[in-house]
Amino acid sequence: MAKFTLYVVRHGQTYFNIFNKLQGWSNSPLTQAGLDGARKTGKRLADIDFKASYCSDTSRAQKTISIILIKIKLLILELRLFRLFSANNFMVILKA
Repeated sequence: MAKFTLYVVRHGQTYFNIFNKLQGWSNSPLTQAGLDGARKTGKRLADIDFKASYCSDTSRAQKTISIILIKIKLLILELRLFRLFSANNFMVILKA
C-alpha cells in the first residue's frame, strides 16, 4: 500500500468567529487575522510537494486555500462534500 501524508487546515478566522456565531453553510468573510493566518500557514507549507488539494465550496475555505497555495501551481478542487456537519469547513491537501 502506498504511503501518503495528509494535511488538514481549517479556514482562517471569519467575522462570525469573532462573534461566536456558527456559520454552517453560510458565508462570512475572513478577518485580517484570518488572512494573516492563511499567509503564515502558506509560508510554513511552501516547501511541501503537494500532489492534490481540496477544499469546501464556501468562500472562506476557498480564500484560505488560495492564499496558502499562492506560490504553488496546483489545481484546487472545491467540493460541497467538505462542508462537514454543516459547521466545519476543512481543506485537505494530499502529499503522495
